[in-house]
Amino acid sequence: MNKPGTQNVAYLTSNLQLHTDLPYYSYNPGANLLHCIVQVPTKGGENMLTDIYYVAEKLRVENKEVFDILTQTDINWLDIGEEDGITFHKILRTPMISLDKEGKVCGVRHSIPQRDSHFTVELENVKPWYKAFKTFVTMANAHAAMFKLKPGDILAFDNTRLVHGRLGYEDTDDIKRHLVGHFIDWDEIYSRMRVLKRKLGKATFY
Repeated sequence: MNKPGTQNVAYLTSNLQLHTDLPYYSYNPGANLLHCIVQVPTKGGENMLTDIYYVAEKLRVENKEVFDILTQTDINWLDIGEEDGITFHKILRTPMISLDKEGKVCGVRHSIPQRDSHFTVELENVKPWYKAFKTFVTMANAHAAMFKLKPGDILAFDNTRLVHGRLGYEDTDDIKRHLVGHFIDWDEIYSRMRVLKRKLGKATFY
């Protein structure tokens, strides 16, 4: 929903670039739910999703140098400002693409407005990183799926794996686009799945 005077780009009507939510948190929200309450009937407001695990593995095979740069270079993610009377100053330093102990992709952080303009790396690493970043963004956009939510639809997706965005739109005097967002940790989702499995007679410890 458009929110005049906001510092959050999600509340603007302009194009919302592909991103993950809250990349500046060390414990990144797992699942993101977007409930469409009101949708503009005209063109605009289409949602976009890209599977970054797919993009990352494609880079690992086709451009290992770019893959290594994006998984090894620490980036400063931040959210500094004030909203609704609350002042905040959040900073996290970690690569865009995270790997687990086996070298598998296990998470992604990407949000251009929330990447610090102070790039604290060795000078010789600056240009290679930006070139790698351009390759990443180009691929993410090229592999994006696009669709338009209808009132009543709920879009649920993995915030640690998929980047999301939307096209710009225009509200009218009578219709104001309105989506409600909610985060759920994967711990809670997995817990609920195990409870339901037991109720269905498919008990499992894991």
